Amino acid sequence: MEATNNIITTQGTVQARIDPSLTVNDVIMQLCANLQLKEPPTSFALKDANNELVTDRNLKIKIENRTNLKLVNV
Repeated sequence: MEATNNIITTQGTVQARIDPSLTVNDVIMQLCANLQLKEPPTSFALKDANNELVTDRNLKIKIENRTNLKLVNV
């Protein structure tokens, strides 16, 4: 089941339904495409409110907990 998470970007906050079976790279690619960002997806990372890096290992937990995430430049 897909949960809705708030994604904080430089353009503001958007809500996203994230499939927990995806990799972090896939999530970032989809976010960049949907937000029509000019920078390549490899220029970004996902972090939580505590600036903890979102990885493939902790993504599912953060999605299920509806953790607010930040799309940040790396």
